[in-house]
Amino acid sequence: MTVKPYSFVDIAVLDGVRERFARADSLVLLSAALDKVLWANGSGAALLGYTDVEDALGEPSGLSAIARRQIESLSGFPEIGRNRNVAVRLAAGSSSTLAALSASALRLPDGEKAILLAAPLPASGSRSPSEIATLALRGLVRDGEGAAIVSADGGILASTPTLTELQIPATELADLVKEVRHEADRLVKRAVITPSGRYPCAFARLTDDPAIHLIIALAESIPAPVEQPAIISAPPSPVAPTPEPHRAPSPAQDHSAAAVRFVWRTDAEGRFSAISDEFISAVGGPAADIMGRHFVTVATVFGMDPDREIAGLLERRDTWSGRTVLWPLAGTAMRAPVDLAALPVYDRARNFEGFRGFGILRLDEAQADPEKLGLTLTPGSIEAFEHRDPETEETPSAEADDPFMGEVPALETSGQPDRTPPTATIRGALSAVERIAFREIGERLRRDQRPEQSEPAPAIDVDPPAIESVEPAPAPAKPPVVAQITNITLKPADPQPEAAMPEPPVVVSEPPAPKPEPQPDTSILEKLPVPILIHSGDVLHYANPEFLSLTDYEELGELIQAGGLDVLFPESFEQPQTETGHKIKMRARDGSEFPVEALMRFVPWAGKRALMLVVRKVGDAVDTAAIDEMRTRLDEMRTIVDTATDGVILINKDGAIRSISHPAEALFGFDGDDVRGRPLVSLFALESQQAVADYLASLSQNGVASVLNDGREVIGREAEGRPIPMFMTIGRLPGDTGYCAVVRDITQWKRAEEELTKAKADAEHASSQKSEFLARVSHEIRTPLNAIIGFSELMLDERFGTISNDRYRDYLRDINRSGTHVLDLVNDLLDISKIEAGQQEMTYEAVALNDVLSEAVAIMQPQANRERVIIRSSFLPKLPDIVADMRSVKQIALNILSNAVRYTQAGGQVVVSTAYEKNGDVVMRVRDTGVGMTQAEIEQAMKPFRQINALQRSRGDGTGLGLPLTKAMAEANRARFSIQSAPGEGTLVEITFSSTRVLAQ
Repeated sequence: MTVKPYSFVDIAVLDGVRERFARADSLVLLSAALDKVLWANGSGAALLGYTDVEDALGEPSGLSAIARRQIESLSGFPEIGRNRNVAVRLAAGSSSTLAALSASALRLPDGEKAILLAAPLPASGSRSPSEIATLALRGLVRDGEGAAIVSADGGILASTPTLTELQIPATELADLVKEVRHEADRLVKRAVITPSGRYPCAFARLTDDPAIHLIIALAESIPAPVEQPAIISAPPSPVAPTPEPHRAPSPAQDHSAAAVRFVWRTDAEGRFSAISDEFISAVGGPAADIMGRHFVTVATVFGMDPDREIAGLLERRDTWSGRTVLWPLAGTAMRAPVDLAALPVYDRARNFEGFRGFGILRLDEAQADPEKLGLTLTPGSIEAFEHRDPETEETPSAEADDPFMGEVPALETSGQPDRTPPTATIRGALSAVERIAFREIGERLRRDQRPEQSEPAPAIDVDPPAIESVEPAPAPAKPPVVAQITNITLKPADPQPEAAMPEPPVVVSEPPAPKPEPQPDTSILEKLPVPILIHSGDVLHYANPEFLSLTDYEELGELIQAGGLDVLFPESFEQPQTETGHKIKMRARDGSEFPVEALMRFVPWAGKRALMLVVRKVGDAVDTAAIDEMRTRLDEMRTIVDTATDGVILINKDGAIRSISHPAEALFGFDGDDVRGRPLVSLFALESQQAVADYLASLSQNGVASVLNDGREVIGREAEGRPIPMFMTIGRLPGDTGYCAVVRDITQWKRAEEELTKAKADAEHASSQKSEFLARVSHEIRTPLNAIIGFSELMLDERFGTISNDRYRDYLRDINRSGTHVLDLVNDLLDISKIEAGQQEMTYEAVALNDVLSEAVAIMQPQANRERVIIRSSFLPKLPDIVADMRSVKQIALNILSNAVRYTQAGGQVVVSTAYEKNGDVVMRVRDTGVGMTQAEIEQAMKPFRQINALQRSRGDGTGLGLPLTKAMAEANRARFSIQSAPGEGTLVEITFSSTRVLAQ
C-alpha cells in the first residue's frame, strides 16, 4: 500500500486533531489498515518507538496483530466515530506497555479514511501554557524547518531553535493572528518578512478559547517579486542576408545581466499554468513553451532533474526550496542555472490546487550546453517530445511540427509510392534514466571523435543546379527555409555499391564544407552487447556487430542494398507497450520476423545529429550456461526437499493436490500419482478434515487469519487407515498459483508430551501425599511438643515450688529449647511443602515495608544484644507501599535477620535498608559483616536441609530451611531473591519487588 504524504500543518489543523495537539496529547494517525503511520506529533512518534516525527512518517505502525484486532473490533470500524476508548499493548524495544488510548475516525483532505489514536498528557500538577506548548513541539525536529506555538496576542509560548533564529517580528505574528481568524479552514500560507529575508510559512489556528496557534516556517529565504522585467539587449543586426536555419526567431539574451526573478504556478495535476513574462523574455519563447506541460515532461526534454528529486517533492505536496536546475536558452548553445522554490496551495475546502513557486534565473552564470539544446528548440518542439497515444500516431497530421527537426525517424510513414508504407512509428518520451544513459553514450562518442583521421569520411555530393536560394517568408508555425537539396547521394570511403537514397527535403544553413568531415569512433559501440543502428532518416550510418548478427546481415552495405529500414520493419506489431520501449516486428535477411523492443535517442554523429536505434529481441533464448545452472539449482532444491523429514504438498487453488514430495509419500503411504488431483482433506482423518478445509479457506481470504499463519495440529490418515498426529503449515505460492503445505510427524512429540504429563501428574500426586503426611505429622507432633514446652516453662518459673538443684534447672532449659527448635522445624517443613504444592494461603494487601522491617528489627534486637551485634537501619522516607502478604514478608525479614545475627561475630554490624529504584522497583537489603560464604557454599545453603561447615561457624544450629524457605516465600510474593557473599567480608541479601507490585503514591 502506497502511503500518501501530507503536510504536517494540514493534518494538525483538522477537527479532532488541533485541540488535542494544543493540549500536547500524544497523537498518531494511522491508515485505515492500521499498518502505516500517516502523521504523528513528537510524543505520538515516541509512543510507537520512533525518535521524532520525521522518522515515523510513512513507516510501519508496529502494532501487533492482537492490538490491531482490538482496534478493528470497535463497532463500525473504520467508521468508529470519535473518542472510542481502547486499551492497546504497545511494544517498545524488548518491553511492552498497556496504553489506554482514544480512537477516532478521520477523513483526510483528499477523502482518505484514517484512524487517530490519542493518549492524553499525563497529569502532573498545574502546568503553565509555556510548558504545555514546549511539550507539544517536542519531536518536531526537521532540517531547515522551524515551529512555534503562538498565543492570541502574537506572543511566542514555545519555539524550536530554527524558528528562533529566523527572528520573525512580533508585528508579523500579530498580522498572521488577525488573518487566520477569518479563514474558514483555520490556515494561512504565505511568506513572512524578517530582518534576514522572506521565508515561507504556514500559520494555523488550533483553538479559539484561548486562541492558540501553530506556525511552521521554512528556513530558506525566497526572493521578493520584482516589477521590472529582465534586461534584454536589442537583437543584433544580421551579418548575412541568410537567416539562421531551422530556428524560431528570438531575441538575443544579455548573459551578463543581473539575475531575473520570476514566479510560476502549476495546477493540481502538476502542469504549468502560469509563468512570469520576465522569464519568457530571458530564456526565449521556445525554451519557455511550457504552459500546459507537465513538469516531468519538461524536465525529461531539457535533461533536468535526472534523479527525480523535484518531481518527488511535487508529488509529496510539501513546501520546498533551494533546488537548482539548468535551463536551456533558446537560440544559443548555453544554459543557465535556475533556483526554484514552491508552496502548496489549497482552497477553502482543503482541496489541493497545485503549487505557487518562485525562481531566480542567473544569466550571469550561464554555461555551455554540451547538447546545444537551445539551438534546436522551435515553437512546439517540447510538444513533439511528449508521449503520444499510439492510435494518434498512426495517422500523423501533415501540419504537425516535425519533432525530429528535419530528420525522419527510423519507422516514420513515408509518402513515396515505390515503398511499402509502414504502419507504426517509434516515438515517445524517454524516462529520465533512459535519457541519462543515452546522453552518456552521446558524450562519450563526442569525446572520442578523431578529426585528424587520414581516411576519407563519407561526403555528401550536392548537385549545384539543384540548389536554389529561397527568400525567408514569415510563417506562424514553421521556421524559414533557407535551401532545399533534391538529390543527395552517400559516398562511403570504401568502394561499395551505391544504394538509392531517399529524396526528402533537407534544410541546411549553409553549403557543405569541402573538407572531409570527422569519422566517429565506433569502438565503444562495437563492444556493446546490445544491437545498435545509427541513421538519419532513411540514411544508415552504422550498425554494430550485435545488430548485424540479429538481422543476419554480414555488413551494413548489404543491408542498404536490400532496402534499409523498409526491409527491417515491414509492418506494425500489435502488442501493448512495455516499460522499456515499444514492441514492434523486425525482419531478418532470410525473411523471418520476430518481435523486438526499440528505443531511440538523438546522438552527435560526424559533426551533425543522428538517431540511435537500440533494439532488444523479445523472448531471446537464455544462455545455455544459465539454463544449465538453473537446472542444477532446481535439482539441488528437489534433493533438499526430498531429503528433509517434513513432507511437502503442492495444492491447486481449488484445494486439489498437485504433487507431493517423497517424504510425504512415505509419511502417508501413498504414491504421488495416486493422490494427484484428489482433495487435500482426503489425506486426513475425519475429525481433522473440517479443520484442514477451514485452514485452507482462511488463507484464500485477505483477513487476519492469512497474516497470523501459525499452523495447525491435525490427524493424518495412512493408506492403511492408521491415524498419524501431525503438525501442518500452509502458505501461498508466488503469483497466487496455489498453496504449499508442509506436514511433520509429531508422534514422538505426542509420546513425550504424554510422558511429561504423566510425570507431572505423578509429581503432583507425590507432593500432595507429602503435604498430607506433613500435615498429619505436624498435628501429631505439635500436641506433645506444646505440652513439653509449656510444662518446662512452668517448672522454670517454679510456680509450684522451688527447684533446689541447679542442674535440674539447666536440664529444664535444654528441654524447653529443644522443644521450641523441633516445633520451628515442623512449622518450616509445613510452610515449604505448602508453598511447593501451591497451597500456601496468601493474603495480598498494601504493605508498608518500612513498618514491617522496623517490627522485625525490634524482635531481633534482644538476640543481637546478647550476641553483641549492632543492628543499623536506613529506611527511605515516603517509600511506596507494596502489594504482598504481610505475614510472609515479616517472616522473610525475620529469617534473613536471624541468619545475619547468627553468623556475625561479636562486634559486627547488620545493616537493614530500603530503596526505590529508577525503574520503579522497591528493594529490601540486609547486609552483615559476618564470616561470609563462597559461591559453592551459597549453592549448598540454598538447598533444603543442607548446612555449610558448622565447625567454622560456632552458631550454626539452624534447621537448614531458613534460606530455601525465605526464597520460596519471596517468589510466592512475586519478588526476586538474590544473595551475594564473600568469605571474611560478609553477606548481602536483596528482596526486590517489581514495579508491577508497587502502589503509586
